[in-house]
Amino acid sequence: MSKSPRRVAALLGLGVLLVPAVAGAKPGPKPEKPAKPDKPAKTSTYVFKGIWHSDGSVTVSAGNAKVRKGGFVGETVAFDVTGAKLRVADTDADGAVTVADLLEGDKVVVQAKLPRTDPGEAPFAARKVVDQTHPKVDEEEAPAPVEETPAPPVEETPAP
Repeated sequence: MSKSPRRVAALLGLGVLLVPAVAGAKPGPKPEKPAKPDKPAKTSTYVFKGIWHSDGSVTVSAGNAKVRKGGFVGETVAFDVTGAKLRVADTDADGAVTVADLLEGDKVVVQAKLPRTDPGEAPFAARKVVDQTHPKVDEEEAPAPVEETPAPPVEETPAP
């Protein structure tokens, strides 16, 4: 017998033994998944109550639970009111409600949306500013007085 058939038989035998080992082998490392984009921090509404200063800051005297727990009571907090809704009377009579209508020493309520756990550094972006010293006056016309017409007299009937 020649050596070729033996070699072929030996290679086939070796191949039969290797097939289960290769079949049971684990595949290589999985490709990495793309990174998820960072979620924005959850926000809460902070309500600051205090005295307005002309530099855009408020000396906080009270507030909601977030303000109290955040340690803002008794502090002076700066606010950016450029995009805030203003509820204040037109104190400078220029026909427009602006930040200039807030006067030094006015009692105000400032609302801001800040991250729930760590509000960050001031100045905070204010959503709404309400002036309680000079509240906004609604320019609704007073209703016209209604003239009352006298009711017709009631006839009394004698008792039987």
